Order: sequence, then C-alpha cells, then structure tokens
Amino acid sequence: MTYQTILVESAGGVTTITLNRPAAGNALNTTMLEELDSALQEARDAAGWNVVVLTGAGESFCVGGDASDSGLAGKQDLLKKIVLTLAEMDKPCLVALNGPAVGAGCSLALAGDMILASERASFGELLTVDGPLPDVGGAHFLPRLVGVGRARELAALPGPIDVALADKLGMVNRVVPAGELAGAVRELAEKIAAGPPIAITYSKRIMSRAFEMTLSELLEYEALSQQLIMSTRDHQEAGKAFLEKRPVKFIGQ
Repeated sequence: MTYQTILVESAGGVTTITLNRPAAGNALNTTMLEELDSALQEARDAAGWNVVVLTGAGESFCVGGDASDSGLAGKQDLLKKIVLTLAEMDKPCLVALNGPAVGAGCSLALAGDMILASERASFGELLTVDGPLPDVGGAHFLPRLVGVGRARELAALPGPIDVALADKLGMVNRVVPAGELAGAVRELAEKIAAGPPIAITYSKRIMSRAFEMTLSELLEYEALSQQLIMSTRDHQEAGKAFLEKRPVKFIGQ
C-alpha cells in the first residue's frame, strides 16, 4: 500500500513505521492519522510474528497535532484508537525516539513497550493557559513509568523533559547517540523477533494488566499463562535445543 505521510518497511520479522512529514516536525494531520491507523492495524493483524517499530523522519519524532488542519478536531476518536492499538497489541512495539515528542506525539511514544531515545530526544505535553496538561493517555502512561508523585511534579512544571532526565526517571530504556539509534533499535527488534512469540505475548499481557489486578488475581493469571506456555511446541523445542546444545527455533505454536 502506498502512503502519503508515513513509510512502512517490513524485513526480518520487523515492521518499521516512520512518521514522514519532517518539514512539519511530523505533526499529525488527518491523513497521517488515517494512514497510521491503517498501518498499525495491518501490522497487528499480520500473520506470523513480527516486532513493530515506530519512529519519525528528520529531527523530530512528532510535535503533536497540526494546527493548520481544521479537520483534526474531529479525529480525536481516531487518535485514541491509535494509542490503544499501540498499547494493547500483542506484538511488541518499540519506539525509536529520534527527536522531540510533544503533546499527542508524547503519548504515541509512551504507548510503546520500550523506548530507545536519541540524545536529541525530549518529551513535552501540550501547554494550556494554565500550564501543561497530560494529553491522549499521558496521565495513564506517565505515572506507571515514573510513579504518581513524579508524574504530578512533571505535569505541574512547564517546559520539556530532556532526555537525560527522562532516562533518569525511567521513561526511556536506553539513550544512544543520534547516529546509532536506527542500528540499536534494529538490533533489539531482531533479538525480540527471534524470541518465543507466545511467551513474549503473555509477558506483555501480564505486565499490562498487573496494575488493574489484585495480587490474588495476578498470581492466578500468571499460573494459567505458565500452564499454557508449557503446553506449546515452542516450550518443547526450547527443552530439546538445550539438551542438544543447539540454537532454538521458535515457530509461535
């Protein structure tokens, strides 16, 4: 499929989606939202196992909504759907944060499972007349990453969060030089893509739901997940590969 505002490339078990309006800081307009929604659904529903990478072209990841697009206000439900898809898809989603992520762009980044950030990256919520306001799920993701107290502090203070502070607070998994970001993300994505698909899927589900479950419910869910994983062909293959001292070959079954 041909897109106007994003690029999609699939190779080696990795699907990379690039926001591609660099002259506009990859600001979200109506077309980009529609194309991003389509690409994410296609990656989510694709047969087989793949890791999704989301990044931006040029010097910005995404500076938020395009203020010049008068139709964007009517696309809030679509934006929410995109954030939910990123956060809830079973397949791992890595964010290659190549530059500033602002407003809705910040939420797109935080919705990913892991963030590898360039030394040029930063986070920023939208500023209202009263101060910064968490936007499009920001109030959901940020406290889970840095704790409620820190999240409230960040929301009360104007200005962007630079990558050094984001790294210190645990908002990103790793900071790398700008020229090494693509390679580092690719290496990590390929390692995950070579891993056990079912186990990785259930690990993501468990950790995503842990905040909403009681400890008793979580223990039960973990036990059921372990039983399911131990009944798979991949589990049997891992045991055989260990005994035979050879690389394991997972098939997602």
